[in-house]
Amino acid sequence: MHNESSNHKLEMQKTENSKQPLLANGVHETEDPLVSQLPKELIKYVEKPGQRKEAIAFVSRPPLYEGFHCCLSALLCCYSWSRMVVVKQGQIALTQFGDEPQLLGPGRHVLLSPWNELLAVKDETDQIIQHGPNFIIKVKRGELGYGIDLNDGHPILLSQGKHVIRSNTFLFKQFVTLRDRRTFLDQIEIIRVEMGIKECFSFWRDFFVDYLILTVPSSLSLLSLLKKKKGARWVGYCYRAGALTILEPGLHLIAPPDRFGDFLSTQLSIIDLPEGVHDTSDYVPLAIKAGE
Repeated sequence: MHNESSNHKLEMQKTENSKQPLLANGVHETEDPLVSQLPKELIKYVEKPGQRKEAIAFVSRPPLYEGFHCCLSALLCCYSWSRMVVVKQGQIALTQFGDEPQLLGPGRHVLLSPWNELLAVKDETDQIIQHGPNFIIKVKRGELGYGIDLNDGHPILLSQGKHVIRSNTFLFKQFVTLRDRRTFLDQIEIIRVEMGIKECFSFWRDFFVDYLILTVPSSLSLLSLLKKKKGARWVGYCYRAGALTILEPGLHLIAPPDRFGDFLSTQLSIIDLPEGVHDTSDYVPLAIKAGE
């Protein structure tokens, strides 16, 4: 009976996954399409929401200590009113108790200790909430969160979703969209090489040429040459271990000691013109060799 119920649950999960809409690249909509386009060298540094299995650590007291705290607050009512903090729904209060940063959830809180200080009240909708080693980071769709693990210096890329991180060695840097040609992540950079505009329409160009070849046989030779001509596009070049490397369209990781060079258009060409002799206004012959 137990096996039948588990099999039924698996079938339900499969049907639900099959009903999820797909993006253009075949990735489920619930997945982050930006992660699937990253260079393979960076995939191992990507963290998904809930991967650390950490939750927001609000202040909690044992039952005995909580009862003592309530009684003391009632006895010192005037002092308690002056030290009361009201946290609304959808907010988080940041306090500092001695050398310990603390988080307070919604409700009424009395900070009885004179060493307990209210620093700020944040909305849960804020994209970044940081208090000491506590981080609450919300990554929007179409971007990645970039941080560094100071233990080993490796980058940490946070995918789309809500991340709760409690670490003394985590340092958050910025959000990146990878839309720029060069995205700098401190010493490393991600190079974005794009197709040319003409290359994007090469499918329709080839379709039109094939149609004319079938309908107008006399244009076969001319149109065949037109079809073989590639559209304009961009490539990049870099130096890996001192060797020149061509970067095709896509995202590429460049890390020291490798060095990125520049972008080049494949539409550029060099024509070697023959040498010519021309006379100046003083009838002095000059040999000229030009290039275009």
